[in-house]
Amino acid sequence: KLEEDFYSFVSRIEFPSWVTEEEKRLCLNKLFVNETQKLNQELGEAKLNRRKAASKNLMLETKIIELNDDISQLRDYLEEEKHKNYLESVNHNKNLAAKLAKNGINPNHHQMNNHHMNMNRNHRHHQNNRFHNNQQRGTMDYPPENIIIQNLIRTQIEFYFSDYNLKRDKRLLDQLCSDRIGFLKIDSVMNLTRVRQLSSHRNQVINSLKHSKFLTLTQDNEWVGRLGFQRPQEKQFPFRRTVFVFGLPMPCEEKYVTEMLSPFGKLSKVKFDHGPDTLDRLVAENMFKEVKVYKYRDINTKVSYNYKQEIMVGGSPEYNCNKCNKIKQCDEGF
Repeated sequence: KLEEDFYSFVSRIEFPSWVTEEEKRLCLNKLFVNETQKLNQELGEAKLNRRKAASKNLMLETKIIELNDDISQLRDYLEEEKHKNYLESVNHNKNLAAKLAKNGINPNHHQMNNHHMNMNRNHRHHQNNRFHNNQQRGTMDYPPENIIIQNLIRTQIEFYFSDYNLKRDKRLLDQLCSDRIGFLKIDSVMNLTRVRQLSSHRNQVINSLKHSKFLTLTQDNEWVGRLGFQRPQEKQFPFRRTVFVFGLPMPCEEKYVTEMLSPFGKLSKVKFDHGPDTLDRLVAENMFKEVKVYKYRDINTKVSYNYKQEIMVGGSPEYNCNKCNKIKQCDEGF
């Protein structure tokens, strides 16, 4: 059963006929004072609980940001370690193949008899010493220039397609997630800055990618990419690329915001304010504390120009900002 409203309770009070008007007023006034004190006490407790909840929410949101940053750093570290281990294994295999070739041994034949070599430790130890002495007596032949260029092209393209780079190259990431998930046209790959600096020959780029262990070429040699590609997780709160929008209509949806901001670029995510006790609201309050400029006043002539309404200041389309000492365009606003 719901508790009866105070004003409904007061309206049903009936006083005896012998009670004077002054006594009625005193009685009702005392009831109102008691009810007001009760409500003020409840309001104080509610405000205190809200402050505690707001503080807790901000603390949890900050903790989430820190944990996501830690996860991103650990993933980057893992990718770097994996890449480093891969390079070390490649160098080890190259050195081993060069040692075998120097001693006139077929590397494939050496691998087939690897089990037999493990069974004979003394013989293996003797061979390693012989390889080491031969390496000291002579020098390895340096690979030809075309092999070096191909290795550089392949390694650079593999870096472009890595999660480590895609987290920082949003334009390339959007291209990989648009036409063919995880794949990019060879022509687009050749337009990448570092690749363009290494080679301008299409066949050379294609031949370099044929030896990649991480990237796959299509049969028509028109596309290259990663099989089973999944979009890498970006940082949850990239404030450097975040725009805070205020004054939106109440029945506002994500489609409305996306269409409104589409002239400025593609939006990766739209998030609405979820209440006064959130990190977004705290950021907004701090932003509103900054001084906003709506007029420009010429120091010499004392003439005022309204924000975004004047295209000329003193007969010129440019004006000198006395705060930052830079020349700015009038049509961009003050």
